[in-house]
Amino acid sequence: MRTFMTNLADFLISNGLLPQAQGLTDAEITMVTAHVPCPIPAAYHAFLHTFGGSDTSRWCGGDDLGIAGVMAAHDVHQHMIHDGPMDWLGDPMVIPIMQYAGYTLYYLRADMGDDPPVLSVVLGDAPPPIAPTTEDSAFSRWVQDYALASIPNPTRHKTSRALLEQAWEVEAILAHTVQYRRFRDDVYRNATSHGIVPTPQAFMHTWAAIFCQTDLYHAMRARNMPIPFGWAYPPAEAADTHE
Repeated sequence: MRTFMTNLADFLISNGLLPQAQGLTDAEITMVTAHVPCPIPAAYHAFLHTFGGSDTSRWCGGDDLGIAGVMAAHDVHQHMIHDGPMDWLGDPMVIPIMQYAGYTLYYLRADMGDDPPVLSVVLGDAPPPIAPTTEDSAFSRWVQDYALASIPNPTRHKTSRALLEQAWEVEAILAHTVQYRRFRDDVYRNATSHGIVPTPQAFMHTWAAIFCQTDLYHAMRARNMPIPFGWAYPPAEAADTHE
C-alpha cells in the first residue's frame, strides 16, 4: 500500500527536487535512534525509511533531514545540553531531527504520538529558553509544507499541492484502521453477548450496518475509497468457532 511518504517522494522527484529517495533500513534506523528508550513516532520512522539516506537540502530550506543532518543535529543537541545551558533538553524522549547553522535545533518527542509536533529551540537567546517553540502540530504536515514551499513552478505547485494534501488526508484516515479493527471486535463481542455466535456472513451484515454510520465511512466515501470489507471478518476466535 502506498503511504504519505512514498507519495511525497514521488512529488519531490516529479518536481525535480530529489533525484531519487534513499531510505534507511530498520537496523540503521534503530542505530540512529538507539538513545530513545521507546519506539520512535511512526511518521518519523516512515520518513527515515523513505528519505533517511537522501540529501533533503533542496526541499528543506537548505537543511538536511537525512542521516547526515540527524548526526549534525545530535551534535547541536549535546552542545545545547552542556553549554547552553539547556539541561531540560536532556530528556531521553527528545529526538533531534535537524539543525540550522549550529544554533537552532529541531526535534520531536517520542512520547507525543505517532505524528508528533515539531519543536525547536534557539541557542543564544537571553535568557536561555526554558521551553521549545512549536513549529507545526504534526511532523508529516511540516515536511509536506517544506516540500510545497520548494516548488519553483506556481501552476505545477497548485496541482501538486492538491494531490499531496489529498494523500495526507487519506493517510490520516487510514491511521484509524487499528481503531476500527478494535471496533470490529467490539461489534463481535456485542453480537455474542447473548450467547449467539453469528456466522461470518451474519456478522458482516451487522458490521456493515454499524460501520456505515461512522465518520470514517463518510470520509472514505467522500474520497471514493473502497469500503474495507476485509475489516468485517469476525475475529480469529470466531473463525475457530465455525470450523
